[in-house]
Amino acid sequence: MISTMRPSKPLIALLSTAIFSFAKRSTTRAEALSSSISRQQSIERPAMSGSGRSTFMVRAVALDLDGTLCDSDGNVGDVTVAALTRFVREGGRCIIATGRGIDFSTVIAKGLRERGLEIDGLVVSDGGLVLGKNSNSKNSSWDQQYHCSMPCGKSLAPIVEQISREMPAASFAADMDGEILISSSNYFDLVREHNLYFFNKMLSDKKPMPLDFMPRLEASMRIAWMRVLHPTISTEQLRTRVNEIVELHHQKATLESETRVPLDVASSTLRLGPTGAITVRSVDNDKRVGLAVIAKEWGLDPQEFLAFGDAQNDLGMFRWAGKSVCPANALDCAKSLATEISPLTNNEGFIADTLRRNCGWEALVD
Repeated sequence: MISTMRPSKPLIALLSTAIFSFAKRSTTRAEALSSSISRQQSIERPAMSGSGRSTFMVRAVALDLDGTLCDSDGNVGDVTVAALTRFVREGGRCIIATGRGIDFSTVIAKGLRERGLEIDGLVVSDGGLVLGKNSNSKNSSWDQQYHCSMPCGKSLAPIVEQISREMPAASFAADMDGEILISSSNYFDLVREHNLYFFNKMLSDKKPMPLDFMPRLEASMRIAWMRVLHPTISTEQLRTRVNEIVELHHQKATLESETRVPLDVASSTLRLGPTGAITVRSVDNDKRVGLAVIAKEWGLDPQEFLAFGDAQNDLGMFRWAGKSVCPANALDCAKSLATEISPLTNNEGFIADTLRRNCGWEALVD
C-alpha cells in the first residue's frame, strides 16, 4: 500500500533550506564562471567603441616609412590617413618606426598631425633613438627621450681617421644628430653610377663637405649610422678590415677605462654593384629594441603590436610584434618573415585595407 502521509513541517523546512542552499551555490558558481568568461573575453577581445563596434584587437601599430606608410612618391595617401585616424580614435596608438633620422621623421609626424592623425611615438634611426610626447596634449612635441643607443662622434673619429690612412679612396656618409653629411664627391659618384634611383631619392639635394665632415663628426652627440664606400675593395674585404679597426679601438678604450657604445660592422643594404659598402652602427640599433622600450613605457605587450614594413631593417620588429604585414611589393626578406602579405602595394593603400579587414569595418570611414 502506498502511503499518503504528508511530510511534517520540520521536514519541509529542512528540504527548503537545502534546496535554497544548493540554488545559491549554483548561482554563485554560475556567476563566478560568467565573471571568469567575462575577464577572459576582456583580454582576448577588443574593447568596444562608442558606436558599438569593436576596435582593432592590436593596441598599437608600428609604421615603417619608405615603401610602407609612404607611397613611391613619398606621400601618405588620404585613405591610409583616414584608416589610421579611425584606429587611433577607437583607442589604438601609432608609432613611426623607421631608419630615417629624427628631423625627417618629425616632419612626417607633424604633417600627419595637420591631417588629423596623431603619432604617439617615434622609433628613428632603426631604433637608435626612441622618443615620445612630453604630454597627452595633441600639440605636444616628441622630445621625451625614452632610449638612445647611438655612439658619439668622438668615439668614431679615430676609426674614420685610420680607415682614411689605410684606404685613401674610402668615402663616408653619416647621420650626425639627425643630419646626413657626406665626406667627398667620390661618395656621390659611386652612388650615382651604381644606384641612380637611390641617388635621386636620397642625395640629389645634398653636397659633399670635405672640410667640415670631420669637425662635425667630432662635435656630434649622436651618430645613428656611418656608411663606408670603397671603389676597388669588395664589401667582404672592407667589412673584415673595418671590423678589425673597430675592435682595436674598442680594446684601446677599454684599457683606458673609457665607456664606448659597442659597434656593429655589417654589409650595407645599399646595393652598389662591385663597390664595397658597409655600415657601422650601434649593435643595439634595431626597431625591435626601440619598440620594446615603448611597450614597456606604455604598459603594452609585444602581442598587442601590429608591425607594417617592407625591407630588411623591418625584420627585427617582424619577429618581435604579435603580427606583421608587408605590401605586395616588399622585398623577399620581408615577405618571408611577415605573418601576412597584403595583395596590395604601398601605392594602393595596403595599410588601410589591412586595418579594415582586421577591425571588421564595413568601410574605411564611419
